[in-house]
Amino acid sequence: MLASESKAERLAALLVQTGHRDEQAFRQLYTLTSAQLFKAALRSVWIRETAEEVLQESFIAIWRDAASFDCGRAAPLTWMTAIVRNKSVDWLRANHARNFYTVAWDGAEHDQPCNAESDPCASAEREQRRQQIDSGMTHLDALHRQAIELCFFKELSHSQVATEMTIPLGTVKTWIRRGCQQIRHHMEHHAA
Repeated sequence: MLASESKAERLAALLVQTGHRDEQAFRQLYTLTSAQLFKAALRSVWIRETAEEVLQESFIAIWRDAASFDCGRAAPLTWMTAIVRNKSVDWLRANHARNFYTVAWDGAEHDQPCNAESDPCASAEREQRRQQIDSGMTHLDALHRQAIELCFFKELSHSQVATEMTIPLGTVKTWIRRGCQQIRHHMEHHAA
């Protein structure tokens, strides 16, 4: 416990120094926390490249907002993880309707929309992936499917889905995460 307390104290000191625009402290903060914060981003957005972007945006926000850090309200890592989660949610809200069918569930992302006339192979691959996702959706529990549809297709936030379905927010997040994992597993199984 002493080691974690000293780490928390060290991170708090680095955040305070970062709030005073100490670049060396910010570099140390990055070195000590980037791996753990990257994992948090990856759990949220599922795509390695996107998680890297989210992490970069998060550290920009940490640099910008470090002066507002209050160790009396949150532990340093908790405060930084909240920033990563907020940036992840921002990315998901901005991209989930567009990306739900264009994300290759093995971790690759297609940035450009496929044009059937210019790239028939890419268009065929995207259509096959869409059909696999649709097939995976049919294997989900009805409530999990409804939560995913409300989030990704109606573009509701997790809290809005919770209100719409009259269930706790944590349950919504779990259902969406597990539903997406089941779809990914279904796609991997049928690709093999």
